[in-house]
Amino acid sequence: MPGMRRMASCYGWFVALAVLAGGGTSAYYTQKQPDRFEASTTVVVGPSVQVGNYEQALRGLDIVSKRNVMATYSQVPSSRTVREGVIRELALIREQARHYGVRASILPDTNVIRITVQGPAPQPTADFANSVVRNSQKMIHEIYGGIITFDVLDGAAMPEKAMDPGIFRKIASGALIGLLLALGLAFLIERLHPKHAGVSATNLPEDRQSEPCL
Repeated sequence: MPGMRRMASCYGWFVALAVLAGGGTSAYYTQKQPDRFEASTTVVVGPSVQVGNYEQALRGLDIVSKRNVMATYSQVPSSRTVREGVIRELALIREQARHYGVRASILPDTNVIRITVQGPAPQPTADFANSVVRNSQKMIHEIYGGIITFDVLDGAAMPEKAMDPGIFRKIASGALIGLLLALGLAFLIERLHPKHAGVSATNLPEDRQSEPCL
């Protein structure tokens, strides 16, 4: 459309500048963010083999076979009680603990829970993850009295490199936001200008297509 060509010739530089500014700003702030590291450990939830009472053993089997119960167990590692235990065990101050994020998920069709911790440094992140497991074991033992176990399948190892910050995705998002804002502003300028009042910027009459840019 002629109107679109006019818009491109008038505001193309502005749109390109906004795209570069959006992408560049996103890249700058992404690079300024401190490195984050991730460590994972897996645990198996099951009935204790040390239960001497047959009825208790059956109860343990019944408990771990229920998916809603497994979902409840997966909330234990990220609970405030467990975090408080980790803070005491690792002698952390609360401000340090705030830099660690904990999440847990159940692996499909299993009684295995993966616990993932993100933190600011490699070894402390692994230590935090392993401490989360120990304190989760303690909490579950207190609740079920040893009927249910929370056994480590794979302990958390020190991550070898920082997490990918996703810089290209963030640059693309920033550039897209810049593009949309620039296009919106360009259309708004054309729409509100007295010469074009009530006329869409992309549907100007032919005799007005050659008018100078605003």
